[in-house]
Amino acid sequence: MRPPSATRTMEFITAIKNKNARARLIAGLALGLAAVFGVTACGSNVSSPAATEDSTNAGSGTVTTRSVDELAATGLETAPPTEGPSPASGKKVWWVSCGPIAADCALPMGAAQEAADAMGIDFNTADGKLNEGGGFISALQTAIAARPDAIIVHALDCNLLKAPLREAKELGIAVLGVETTPCTGDQLFEDMIYAPEIQDTNAYFESWGIQAAEYLIAQSDGKAKVIVNEGTDSVFPPVQKGFMDTLTGCSGCEVVDTVTFTMADQVPNGPWIQRLRATLVQNPDATAVFIPSDNMSVTLGGARAAQEANPDMVVINGGSGTSSGITGVRNGDVTAIGAAHDAGWIGYAAIDSVNRLLAGEELVPEGIGVIAVDAENNLPEASDVPYESKVDWKSAYEKLWGVN
Repeated sequence: MRPPSATRTMEFITAIKNKNARARLIAGLALGLAAVFGVTACGSNVSSPAATEDSTNAGSGTVTTRSVDELAATGLETAPPTEGPSPASGKKVWWVSCGPIAADCALPMGAAQEAADAMGIDFNTADGKLNEGGGFISALQTAIAARPDAIIVHALDCNLLKAPLREAKELGIAVLGVETTPCTGDQLFEDMIYAPEIQDTNAYFESWGIQAAEYLIAQSDGKAKVIVNEGTDSVFPPVQKGFMDTLTGCSGCEVVDTVTFTMADQVPNGPWIQRLRATLVQNPDATAVFIPSDNMSVTLGGARAAQEANPDMVVINGGSGTSSGITGVRNGDVTAIGAAHDAGWIGYAAIDSVNRLLAGEELVPEGIGVIAVDAENNLPEASDVPYESKVDWKSAYEKLWGVN
């Protein structure tokens, strides 16, 4: 059984496509980032993967990296947990979404609804509207006003939400953060543990950069000349850190130029894509381009610009395996997505994690890792759908909860 069903996935995607044109534009700007705003570069809890025989010289030492086959075989995905508390049937849980108009927001929410229904949890949602008009705060306040047993905040900006998060804490409401990095200086919610080697959300986004760099090093045999697109706000600093910390260990690799950008630069034909086009012209010797997200690469045209500058250009996306990113790989504009994840698994894992909080238990790794997708590995059979893991996580969770 493929988790969740292809039919369910297509229902979410079709609903998104049927929105009006303005809504589609907003959704496009959020694709690949799960609309997570305001992340800063914090310490990482990404563990080093097991050593392999593939290595690239790095100065006086050697940096060990994984092969393309290894990155595409399992990446950092592991099995879901096999032990846990009974379902918190009858408990009330609210999911505060970044904005279900965007696929990366809609798909986890839909899967979480499915999981909660199976467990007998009273599941409700609040729409953060991609923070238009202060939508994040309004949605969280709506959830708090319902006095639930627990709240899941998905892909929000914690630093915009300190006051209501403190209120929830004072009221004794359990709060779980999913794809939401913790507030600066405050621990106002429990951070989901994604996988054994990805212990928190900062580490999760850093893994996008690590996987992308490892793929590029392996694909180029340690001889890439890279144009790096460096984001200075939102989720991008940890992505950039992961990429550069890994690439600098490759003595034969070279960053030939860097294009900096902010979230505000990510608009159609806007400042970022214009700078990238100019940089491509100025660096004809570049052999590869690193673009942090599917949205920038495909929706905003970064990959197409790179291919127009050099048809042999290698384009590596950081994350995250959205339907647009998969389309880019399928049509040849994108060489690989370094760190795809299964959005449905995110939803089920969130419900399992919040169930543990409601039972007073410690959180555990949920198995959600990241994995490479290229033309030969991990492409979905159906077109116009996001990455789906080969791990049958849905059956595993149903067995864990005793609902299959």
